[in-house]
Amino acid sequence: MPGEFEIPHSHRRVGLVIYLPNFFGGENKFSCDLAACLIDAGFEVAISSLAKPREGKCYEEFLRVQNWFTPKVTFNLGKLYRMIFNQRQNLNKMIKEFKPEFIIGSATEPAVMLGLKAKKIMYTHFPTELRMSSHSLLAEVYRSVYWWQHNKALSELNAIVCNSEFTKTITWMAWRRSQPDKAKYSVIYPSVDTEKLKDAMRLQRDPYKICYVGRLDKDKGIDYVLDAFQKIKKEIPGAKLEIVGAVSKSKTAQAYFSDLTAKAEKIGDVIFKTNVPESGIVETLSTAQCMASFNPDEHFGIVPIEAMALGCPPIVADGGGQRETVIHGETGFLAKEPSEIEVYIHKLLTDNKLASYVSEKAMVHAEKFSRKSFVEKWIELFNIVR
Repeated sequence: MPGEFEIPHSHRRVGLVIYLPNFFGGENKFSCDLAACLIDAGFEVAISSLAKPREGKCYEEFLRVQNWFTPKVTFNLGKLYRMIFNQRQNLNKMIKEFKPEFIIGSATEPAVMLGLKAKKIMYTHFPTELRMSSHSLLAEVYRSVYWWQHNKALSELNAIVCNSEFTKTITWMAWRRSQPDKAKYSVIYPSVDTEKLKDAMRLQRDPYKICYVGRLDKDKGIDYVLDAFQKIKKEIPGAKLEIVGAVSKSKTAQAYFSDLTAKAEKIGDVIFKTNVPESGIVETLSTAQCMASFNPDEHFGIVPIEAMALGCPPIVADGGGQRETVIHGETGFLAKEPSEIEVYIHKLLTDNKLASYVSEKAMVHAEKFSRKSFVEKWIELFNIVR
């Protein structure tokens, strides 16, 4: 990809805003890929964050970014205000020293960019309002001042980029009062490095291996995958399940993980791999016969794309952004009910002809989410926003 694009000199500097680089998760994955794609396309990239990346603790391509802006002093007033107060000083410093043409809020909140003198784009993974889990009186009082800044910042945005049509529809409904210009909302699907993933295809695929890859929390439907696997084991004794993903340090996440491992231990033949680097995820997907999850409200779902690129047919819920990426019966399967997971797993583990057909179709389909296509869309947007 390097050298393929003609980019005017004035468009070559882009600043990204993220919360913290040192954890594995969807927003950081998308942000890291965006930074890497822009660098490969000839842009200079800087990132504003509350900390610098640490090898082994972050997605590797974050380490390619040379310009990091971090605060000397941080004010801990809860996550929302910590982002606003600390990131804003970072961004003002970035604008003064790095002079970006565009600033993209990638893994942060819109309010961070309030009042900044630059072209501002929000790369939206899901609207802030719908990610708030606590609604106590104290929490609402805490957020009351923040909402004013949030809504004002939305009105100042030059563009809002969503990761799927599903997310765009919900974001428009949540933000239209503050940003009513529908022309400013667009969709750019996150990318996968399909060329890089091809190198992993040399690994031997296990015809009886099923996997789950993603964050280890209740929303992802891991319990349903375990239930399906328990039934599969009775029919196919050689079946095995590998669960790979990040576990939050929160008490809720830790308690859920304990329950999950206890349930898996009773079933048997389940391996857990937590907080593994990207190479470990690639290894799991490239050696499994299929991957499974069940989250009907998945905003986009990068794992099914990675799975398809590696020839590992995804079995996911028929909902959310997954309807836009998985072609049922061709590149994977869309389960309308959790009970269907076991049906599709059984088909892929017992019908070699079907498994080969879907695997090949999946790899071809994944090319639509290549990095080349991804960066072309961003350059188109930059040309419109300028």
